[in-house]
Amino acid sequence: MKEKGVKVPTTAHIASALGVSKMAVSLALRGRGGVSERLRSEVLREAERIGYRRDAALCRAMSFVKTRRRGAFCETIALLNANKNPRAFYEHPTLPEFVRGIERGAKRLGYGVDRFWLYENGMGPERLAKIFRSRGIRGGIIAGIYDDAVLPSEFAPIWRDFKFVAAGFRTSNPPLDYAAADQFLIARNAVLEALKRGYSRPALVLDRAIDNVVDGRFSGGFLRAQLELKASDRIPPFLHGHDDPSVPGLFKKWFMKVRPDVILCLYNSPKKWLESLGARVPEDVALVQLERRRGMPEWSGMNQHNDIVGELAVVRLSDFLKSSDCGYLTATLVAPDWIDSGTMLKRR
Repeated sequence: MKEKGVKVPTTAHIASALGVSKMAVSLALRGRGGVSERLRSEVLREAERIGYRRDAALCRAMSFVKTRRRGAFCETIALLNANKNPRAFYEHPTLPEFVRGIERGAKRLGYGVDRFWLYENGMGPERLAKIFRSRGIRGGIIAGIYDDAVLPSEFAPIWRDFKFVAAGFRTSNPPLDYAAADQFLIARNAVLEALKRGYSRPALVLDRAIDNVVDGRFSGGFLRAQLELKASDRIPPFLHGHDDPSVPGLFKKWFMKVRPDVILCLYNSPKKWLESLGARVPEDVALVQLERRRGMPEWSGMNQHNDIVGELAVVRLSDFLKSSDCGYLTATLVAPDWIDSGTMLKRR
């Protein structure tokens, strides 16, 4: 119930403050065409400043619309960068693929997307919630969680009051519904593909921190696939952080001891380490990429379909925004494909 004498912020207040029409404000708030990006930013800033809040019932009703008319979105969702790098959505080797899928999925379902950086100066939970409410945002996708899968505890009110789905990883605190590539199948299938090509001593080189974030699914898939080998060909994984200056020396000792004929890796560091040892790729040892990326045609390996992961995260969020919360956490896992087109692996 509204208190007597208290003026509720409206689009008219925003229009008056900016010297524009109410129609222009409405178009900007709804993500429609016909207004410039500059005006839209000014409208959103003013809406946040005065505490304007779009009608929640209207937002909820509009979320059932699955088509866009003349560029208008039925609702806006948040895309939250939880990486410490503010430009991670552009510069990270993996995140841009998630973002591409998220934005494609949002467009297909009729959602606009507003981006936010969790660690922006002054971006506390109160301010973020105020922005969300002023823009009619009821939930979003969070990506970029890599270090420990734990989100800052001070943002607990955001995860409580708004619906978020994680793209790429399972969050351990707070636990959120998530969509991710199936890392178990990625590692397992990569080993099996190498065995088909005549290799017999596959090895895994991976940063332990990354394997921990995905609950050991990379190493689990690798170890499961090793059951296809005789015991003497089962090589223990090399799990060390690639940024540690002592790792190249540790790799050399490990490599000289176990002598793999093919190495599965997520990053490209093993190629550099092998070359420093005088080992030829792929003549002496082959390399398989567990996440084959765009612009790297010399590598054979697994296509993780991270863009599909992002798209399915939006589908899951859309289900929640339409009040189909099943009451328990869900995980959507995307199976990988093998791409055999590079020069790092011999075709035997």
